[in-house]
Amino acid sequence: MKIRQPDSGVYANEEWSADRIKELTMHKIHDAVPAAGDYAPRHFARKFAIAAVAVALLFALATTALAFSGIIDFGSVFDSIFRNKEAAPYIQTGDDIIMQPHEALSEDEVTVEPIAAFFESALSGLYLELRITDPIGGRLSDSLLFLTISGLMEHPLSTGDVSVVLIDANTAVASLFISPVNPGDATIQIVKIASGITYYYEEQPTQFNIGEHLSIDAPVIVPGAEFIEVTGITQSGGRITIAFRDSDPSAYGWGSAFLGVKKPDGGIIWGNGVSASAATEMRFSYIDIGDLDPNDLTLVWNGSRADYVITGNWEFTVSGDNVLAPRLIDGEFEGNSVRVKLGATSIEFLMEADYFNNAFPYDILETDAVTILLEDGTIIHPRFDSSMFDSLITASFAYTMNFTNPDSVVSVTFYGTTITE
Repeated sequence: MKIRQPDSGVYANEEWSADRIKELTMHKIHDAVPAAGDYAPRHFARKFAIAAVAVALLFALATTALAFSGIIDFGSVFDSIFRNKEAAPYIQTGDDIIMQPHEALSEDEVTVEPIAAFFESALSGLYLELRITDPIGGRLSDSLLFLTISGLMEHPLSTGDVSVVLIDANTAVASLFISPVNPGDATIQIVKIASGITYYYEEQPTQFNIGEHLSIDAPVIVPGAEFIEVTGITQSGGRITIAFRDSDPSAYGWGSAFLGVKKPDGGIIWGNGVSASAATEMRFSYIDIGDLDPNDLTLVWNGSRADYVITGNWEFTVSGDNVLAPRLIDGEFEGNSVRVKLGATSIEFLMEADYFNNAFPYDILETDAVTILLEDGTIIHPRFDSSMFDSLITASFAYTMNFTNPDSVVSVTFYGTTITE
């Protein structure tokens, strides 16, 4: 995976501290403004539903940073499913996966062959292992992202959802996690594969002045972020709304981008919510500028872009046999009710939002905050994945682990408190 250091222009692993990740994540949780849209909302960084797509993107960036720091090894999670005899009874292979007839777009079209699948019912998701073949060579890399469709939902997969092993110039094996997908017979379409992804984690300035584009009546490609095409900017009081989309999907993929504006003093105001329309591929970013003059603001962004985008229509159906059900444990934590949802690769803690907002005394990124004891005496410390704060209902904390049969779990301890049924 490549990360561009904004100042040097070279690729290297960026240093991320837990404090920095928490600062970014929690700031966006509290400041997010949910917005309606046609996309299936994503909850948590990789797995569940959250109303503000911008926050989901920030979660993805934070989770990716955790992966770089060594806290999360997504490749290990995939291997623990597809290379594990204990998981084998629950893996779908061969005749369990039906490939739909597909008319190739050209003789040199990339092919996608499903190898295996596993339903993670606790996450309403599906793990997939695919073999990707490029007959002409050179278009694949070890950083692939996928645009998939299940039902009516589009799923632009984030970094944490994909692990890729490049076998040679013509072949790659990719493991994917797609959510939401209800356990049971599921039909998945892959319609785009982006290859050679470059990630940008700090603000990338552009030569795009906000005030000059308030009245545009035709799309404008953003200088310095050419994969973004702004189609309109409106102002209502102290808020501006930026409508944008991919300038050229065949060249840049689906253009993961998180927008903000730079003030004259160099400070950044990031958008506090994004809604998206699958029908128009349009996204809308909302930025609160207060009494600042739009003419004094320039557009900034962070996100990713691709070297190649491969288009196709690879469709297959996975059977719903032998699904491993999650365990639900209702108990107490610090005198408050908590529900534990224990799946094969994740554990989620749900509690009342008021308690989290007013009294939760712990660092959500604390190492070894969760301990799982198995029947054979094995102790597991799941790794922090992501968190969600819903000011009206619940606070949720999700942790990722390698494949573990929920029925083999004896006890779960959360910040020193053992939660029992």
